[in-house]
Amino acid sequence: MLCAEAVLAAVNEGFDCGLSEEQAVALTAALPVGLGGSGCLCGAVSGGAVALGLLLAREPRCLSRAEIRKASARLHDDFKKAYGSTCCRVLCKKVKDDRKAHFAQCANLTAVAAGAAVSLAIELRPELGEAAVQRPLARDNRLTALVKRLRARF
Repeated sequence: MLCAEAVLAAVNEGFDCGLSEEQAVALTAALPVGLGGSGCLCGAVSGGAVALGLLLAREPRCLSRAEIRKASARLHDDFKKAYGSTCCRVLCKKVKDDRKAHFAQCANLTAVAAGAAVSLAIELRPELGEAAVQRPLARDNRLTALVKRLRARF
């Protein structure tokens, strides 16, 4: 999976949001590589924003659309402050010719964005941490390990 797809799939699975993996990937398929290959918004950030919507709009206590937009803006602003940009093209400029370094950087940014989205969602709706699925996750990788650690923290 690419960045946005991995974020939503891990959050969906980690919090038992009810989407199939295929649905999670389909919902975010247009987002990787800076919105469909345009190099614009980092897919990890856009995937994190979609994950925020999925988590914060859940019953029984849905946040308003305005509150979810505010959370998404905070995710964006925090990421930009930490990395200097949310533009995929800018973030990948130094590693674009080194496939291995590019993958490593994107994997890290994906984990950071997923972690930030989950942390922010649990901050805004603490019951999400209590209700997080306690079963093992199907995938065993760095991103799902992060989701497991975040679930356990709350």
